[in-house]
Amino acid sequence: MSSTPTDIVKVFYGTFSLMGASKAGLYLAADFQSFGFTPAPVDRETWIRFLTALKRAVPDLKIRLTNVRAEGDQVRFTEMGLGTHRLPMDLSAFDLPEIPAAGAPVTFPSSEWVLTVDGGKIARAELVDPSPETGLPGMLNAFNVQPDLVG
Repeated sequence: MSSTPTDIVKVFYGTFSLMGASKAGLYLAADFQSFGFTPAPVDRETWIRFLTALKRAVPDLKIRLTNVRAEGDQVRFTEMGLGTHRLPMDLSAFDLPEIPAAGAPVTFPSSEWVLTVDGGKIARAELVDPSPETGLPGMLNAFNVQPDLVG
């Protein structure tokens, strides 16, 4: 039985939650790119580095996917994350300073994504309608980062 694009996306997120970014990275294509989270596209290596730092900083991170629907090789869903900011958040993958641990709950903004699966791997992730409330700006806001830290 072959896996559907929806299965692959759900397994990616489940693997990230349970085993971390390096294991989840096995579900990303070698030429994977993420669009919309930051102003410039993010490659596979940078995305895994960022996810590794996120999971380290928020070890109890839970990501909820809702409204999951597939059209061909694309899977569209709404994502929301929450956890506790226990360790510093290393943002060097995006050339930004570290965010000191707050020891407080953090809720990441709800955002809509479209992931494209090709050859059994996620080849592309696109944040739909990026805004100051989503993507990296929304994440920084969730961490309660002051603008001068990243400006």
